[in-house]
Amino acid sequence: MKNIISFLIISFCVSSNLFSQVEFGIMAGPNFSNVRFIQDSDFDDTGSNESQDYRLGVHAGFLLDVKLNNHFSIESNILYNLKGYDYTDQFTNENGKVSLHCITLPIAMGYQIFPNTTLQLGPEISYLASSRIKIGDINQDASNIYSKNFSLSALAGINYAITDHLELGIRYSHGITRMNKENLITITDDNGAALGVIDLKTKSRTFQLSMRYKI
Repeated sequence: MKNIISFLIISFCVSSNLFSQVEFGIMAGPNFSNVRFIQDSDFDDTGSNESQDYRLGVHAGFLLDVKLNNHFSIESNILYNLKGYDYTDQFTNENGKVSLHCITLPIAMGYQIFPNTTLQLGPEISYLASSRIKIGDINQDASNIYSKNFSLSALAGINYAITDHLELGIRYSHGITRMNKENLITITDDNGAALGVIDLKTKSRTFQLSMRYKI
């Protein structure tokens, strides 16, 4: 019995100390996102990169920040992210936009470089809930293009503590894995002879500006 009581007291003290290092909060702000189209080919002079225009979106969600010591911390978020890009149709010259509705889970290691300033690095897992293309009066599903539900990005950011509870954060997320499944296109000459194969890949790029409130 004495050992059990001692164990409970020690567990309570450890748990209390750990809990005092954990902060919960909410965060929200604008996104500036884009999608990079990459064409990999197996023959010369056909691969190319194409970038669309950045578009304005939003993000909002919850944060969990665990202080490891005076300098290091680990932060995780659960966020709704509206990503995508703007573009101009090369045939009709109409302006269109692609909307990617994502649930993202960033996990970042933080290092406090100054008393109020923390650098962050880490991975971000993204779940694509839905995708839409809108141009003119047409608004249609884009899952045939963005056909992978999960993708992985690398993120880097910096947070500045304005007060004990209010922070300003800037973050960049760079897509590592593709947002579409393998999409092989065979290129032929005028006589129909195969010249080679192109694999079209899509990867996201996102800048975030966040207001963060810790409880």
